[in-house]
Amino acid sequence: MKRFISNLNNEEGSAIVIALIILVLLTMIGISATDNTVIELQIVRNEAIYRQNFYKAEGAVIEAAQILEVSSVADSLPPSTSYIWLKDSSTLDDMTVVGDWNAWEPDAQRLKDTDGDGKWEITIKVERDGEYRYQFIVDDEDWISDPAAPLQVKDGFGGTNSVLNI
Repeated sequence: MKRFISNLNNEEGSAIVIALIILVLLTMIGISATDNTVIELQIVRNEAIYRQNFYKAEGAVIEAAQILEVSSVADSLPPSTSYIWLKDSSTLDDMTVVGDWNAWEPDAQRLKDTDGDGKWEITIKVERDGEYRYQFIVDDEDWISDPAAPLQVKDGFGGTNSVLNI
């Protein structure tokens, strides 16, 4: 019986037990912190994806509004497939129009100022129910969008294409 009581009064292993309990608690705190960090990273990633999709949707709405506005203008055009572009300028030497309908060929369709009034004109036949992107080439070097076009989009080369919906 004395031996049993002396074993109970022996405190040599209690330091190890307390150390193990502290290690288990610290491990549980570390796992919890890691889980919280992973969840926070997922929230941030989801928020970035949400913002990106929101801005894409907003851009699509703006583009759709522009297309609807242009289509209402295109619906009011005469039933002919022949259209005329006019560009006022008396200082130009040469002007061409390039676009989807002529494979962006710079020499395919030249505008003319036949009467010298500064209005460069051309008539181009295109298919109905189509969307055509185009630009003007001024004096064989400057590519410019049509300043009178209601719809314009980026061309991928740092410039802007005009858009014609027929």
